[in-house]
Amino acid sequence: MTGSSLYVDTSALLKWYLQEPFSDEFSDFIRNRPGARISSLSVTEVHCTLARLTRNRDLSASFAAEVVAAFSAQTTAGYLCLLPIHDEYLAHATELVDSLKQPLRTLDALHLAVAHAKGCKEFATADKIQAKAARALGLNVHTFY
Repeated sequence: MTGSSLYVDTSALLKWYLQEPFSDEFSDFIRNRPGARISSLSVTEVHCTLARLTRNRDLSASFAAEVVAAFSAQTTAGYLCLLPIHDEYLAHATELVDSLKQPLRTLDALHLAVAHAKGCKEFATADKIQAKAARALGLNVHTFY
């Protein structure tokens, strides 16, 4: 299942677990894409988002725990291929920020650096600026916004 060339940014990935605009479209898309790649950064981002939504009382703690369990099961089973973050990706993210001339946020640049370094050909995101940067890298971009 690790042969997928699709990288999924956390902004799109969260649509699989939370009811947001374009959640149905993302669910239909990812359902047929086993082995889609995510980075270990997504683990932290998913947990941070769930913690924030729980603190704000937009989600119950029990639902957040269900999401964490589902996410963990999908990474453990290999349905989502978890890529580690290496120091060289941080340098590559800096290079992308400098060369692409896009107003990328730090973590968005890091996701793009991982996808680019791992040879991904496709990129899924719910972020318009990140999508534009991914297209500039020559990636086939799937948007959910």
